[in-house]
Amino acid sequence: MFGGGVRRASITFGQGTLNTNSTAKVASVVGAGGARLFAVVIVTNQMATNGTLTDDKGGTWNYLVFASNSAPNRSCAIWWRSELLTDASTVTVTYTPGASPTTNDGGGLVVFRVDGLGPAWNVIGGTASDPANGVPALTSTAAPVANSVMLGVVINNSIAVAAPANWETQAQGGYANPTLNYTVATCDAGEATQTTTWGISSALNWCGAQVEILPGA
Repeated sequence: MFGGGVRRASITFGQGTLNTNSTAKVASVVGAGGARLFAVVIVTNQMATNGTLTDDKGGTWNYLVFASNSAPNRSCAIWWRSELLTDASTVTVTYTPGASPTTNDGGGLVVFRVDGLGPAWNVIGGTASDPANGVPALTSTAAPVANSVMLGVVINNSIAVAAPANWETQAQGGYANPTLNYTVATCDAGEATQTTTWGISSALNWCGAQVEILPGA
């Protein structure tokens, strides 16, 4: 993994949106030359990787990590835009749910801009799908480094969870039918632990995903 050198990454929240129907989810973020975009997708009744992400600048999007809960069917994924931004104009991002299954009972989209990444930037991910009920905990595949940033999401069908210590909640909400609650949070100060604990005594049918974004050289 990369993480040496003098670069220091930073993450900026753009916008979050949530609705309870099968229509596209749209959110925007102010751009910056040389920055990269990341997005969190949350859906019910289909996989968060079934749909497509596009933006009004013609970017190409791919998902990094994915987590799901099959009872009931909810899922979340973290995506990234492969092209660098070229200027400070606002970028509008659209998630279009997949065609299968034909019904989608809602979902959300939250977008972010990450600055300070070098050519050798890298991502370390961690997910938890279909775990037992309890305190949500996400473990990355390697220990974090001080100059990186973290982005994570936990969804469940009880109540919205609190972000880990030293993290900042960026988007939080939910709806009642089917019951879904979500929390999207970031850490811009260097997470110290490989496993993050999301604050709730017992979350029902939860799943989650997180990425550490390393600036590289």
